[in-house]
This record gives sequence, structure tokens and C-alpha cells, in this order.
Amino acid sequence: MNRNIRRYYRWADKNLLSAPSIFDQYRSIVVNFPMYNWKMPDIYRKYGIPQAVKDLRKSEVLFRDTFNFDRKNYIKLLQLLKNSRVHILALWIYVIDVLNHLFPKNIIIRLKYYTMINTWIQKLLEEAPEAILIVLSDHGGRNGVHTSDAVISVNRHVKLPQTIDEVYDWLRELLQNF
Repeated sequence: MNRNIRRYYRWADKNLLSAPSIFDQYRSIVVNFPMYNWKMPDIYRKYGIPQAVKDLRKSEVLFRDTFNFDRKNYIKLLQLLKNSRVHILALWIYVIDVLNHLFPKNIIIRLKYYTMINTWIQKLLEEAPEAILIVLSDHGGRNGVHTSDAVISVNRHVKLPQTIDEVYDWLRELLQNF
């Protein structure tokens, strides 16, 4: 696959999908989610992760701007959630990926931000205590490099999907029982 095609698919939005997304089939609040309505932080127009990995100043700027971008989207999600009953809340927290690329060996900074993101999730659950919370990653990471170790976790006692191909049907079934 050539590089331009890969970039095109990675940043596609819901207008390019061949069928309605699951977000369009249920009451949803979707803020900055890949393949739906994702907007790239402005800093990525200047440089991205490959340019920042070996440059401490660029790493710090990229990380700071990505974190601020995610925090703004998180606050927006909280505001939209007020007085809303929804089936799905979706927010992509991009800074976790960036954190692991830029600071793979710095456990102190990673734990600091993992703890902060955990606090964000706790606040979302306080605002929507009946919500089904799903934490999902499309890949894992080791030493700053993607691995195939994806994660899925849910705050319900249900059987989890075993492959990425099972996630959509699993999610539909989960929501039908909500």
C-alpha cells in the first residue's frame, strides 16, 4: 500500500464510510474519534512523532500540545454529557499513544499521565454512572514501537471479543441489552 493511500484511510471520516457507524445507530456523543470525526491537532501540521522522537524540545512541544488538545476534547465531552442520556460516549485520547512513542522508558512521566487519564475516566463515570465504559486500543506498544497487543476492557461482567473482527457485533449486542 503506498504511503498516501495509508494516510487517506487512517484519517478518513464518517462521510467516507459505506454504512452508518454504530455511533449513528444509538444516542451517542462522539468527540474527536478516528474514522468518525477526528481532527488532527495543529502541531502535527508542523511535525509529527517521527520528527519528534529524537528531539527533546520537539517531543515536549508535541506532547504538551497533544495533551492540551485531548484535555480540551475531554472537557467538551463533559459539557455535552451534562443532562444527556446517551448510549455511547466516544473520545479518543491520543496523548497515550504519543506518550508511549516519545517517552517509552520514562515510567514516571507515563504513570503521571496514566493516572490523570484514569481520573478523567472516573469523572465520566460519575457524570454517567449507568454508562457502559469500554476502554479499547487498536494496538499495544513496547519501547516506543507498536505491537499487536490490543486491549479491551468493560465495566460489565460480559464475555469479551477475542478478535478485532468480533468487536462490532459484540458492541451491538451489549448496547441492545442496555
